[in-house]
Amino acid sequence: MMDEFDGREQIREGKRKEPRDPIHISEEDRRNDPMVSKKMADEQANLYYNSGHSSQDSRRRSRRHRDDPDHMVENLEGYKIRIPPFYGHNNPDEYMDWEKKCEFNFNLHNISNHNRVKLAVSEFNDYALRWWEQVVTARQIGGAFEVTTWEEMKRIMRQRFIPSYYQRELHSKLRRLTQGSKKVEEYFQEMEVMLLRANVIEDREATMSKFLGGLNCKIQDVWRCRTLCAWKLL
Repeated sequence: MMDEFDGREQIREGKRKEPRDPIHISEEDRRNDPMVSKKMADEQANLYYNSGHSSQDSRRRSRRHRDDPDHMVENLEGYKIRIPPFYGHNNPDEYMDWEKKCEFNFNLHNISNHNRVKLAVSEFNDYALRWWEQVVTARQIGGAFEVTTWEEMKRIMRQRFIPSYYQRELHSKLRRLTQGSKKVEEYFQEMEVMLLRANVIEDREATMSKFLGGLNCKIQDVWRCRTLCAWKLL
């Protein structure tokens, strides 16, 4: 009797100690088993949400995008700034003056990038307005992005209203500039404007040399006399 009992206990112990082979589940069984399918779906969902493609993550990215100052669209009625009108004349100097005035006002009132474009377009008239409408339509048809930055708008407008030879012509005019019938002050101011438009960076002596070389002969003689007298007094 005891031997039979010991034999049964050994069998039980052997069954408990016997290693079990892993159970393999086929793909078809996985799909048919609701518990396995649910587990797989949960794993896929976790991967999806952790990868940054979820609607919640999209909302966070969209909120960050809206909070970016360059993408904010304020109510433009609150702005009390004066944007000069632009008519689109074929006059590079006129365009450059308009651009500088716009930039001055935008920086003064801290206008966001997107609203700079909207405010500038609001002052387009005649040819400039029709031309800009054509630019917008052409970009939409071509699949290009909307113009939302002031820098991009300036680039497009300079391509149209500033000829490629503009800088060369400015430097040429600067070399030929003389006083003529102008007053000395008017002549000096015209030279300063040309230097700024041509982006000429030079020392004061070089600028003074240009200025003196363009003065009328009589005034140059007076200047030389005063210079000589000043040297004699030293």
